[in-house]
Amino acid sequence: MRGRLRAGIVVAVLGGAMALAIPQALRWLVDTVLAPGATPARVWESAGVIAVLGLAQVLFQWLRRRLLLEPSTRLEMDMRERLFDHLLRLPVGFHDRWPSGQLLSRSMSDLGLCRRWVAFGISQTGQTSTMVVFGLLLMVANSWQLALIYLIAVGPVLWVIVRTLPRTRELTRATQQQAGDLATDVEESVHGIRVLKALGRGEHALGEFSEKAAGLRDTEVTRSRVFSGLSARIWLIRRS
Repeated sequence: MRGRLRAGIVVAVLGGAMALAIPQALRWLVDTVLAPGATPARVWESAGVIAVLGLAQVLFQWLRRRLLLEPSTRLEMDMRERLFDHLLRLPVGFHDRWPSGQLLSRSMSDLGLCRRWVAFGISQTGQTSTMVVFGLLLMVANSWQLALIYLIAVGPVLWVIVRTLPRTRELTRATQQQAGDLATDVEESVHGIRVLKALGRGEHALGEFSEKAAGLRDTEVTRSRVFSGLSARIWLIRRS
């Protein structure tokens, strides 16, 4: 599994390098091969070169997903099995103190997040880092003035991101906690539905569930607004 993960990261880096190589190949073809007086055969050869580079980029993207999808799913399965095995070995008192809904939320949503990070986050980080580093080098080699303007523009973007991170982290943590509490209420209500009906507490339990579900919804909406506001500010900085 580790070998496939390493291969997936390498393929992602190569895909980023290929994305940078295509514009450079276009520039070279326009400046040299497609100079005034070029024959139709040279034009078709240039089109073939661009097609090969485009197919290579598509191939790298396909290989990245092919290599990382199965290891990420297997990793999530192994982590969930180890978590359940560990929970089964814990004393009964632990389960009395810890809400079952929180355990369910952690075993599903948190491990799913780990799977998505392995399948997409790691490779995307490597690809983005490659494009940023080599892109800056190409900009400096072609025009250091443009590279300087780009670096100046990056400063406000990083400042906005750093200022928004604590808020997004707080909202994400609140979402996890509220989702776990809601799952706990659902599980307890399902197991004690006869007791609730016998004591006439069905409406009360439904009201508590509706209140917590509304709170979770409001937190998710607030988090979405924070992310959308971050994207809007970054877009405005890039356009200004």
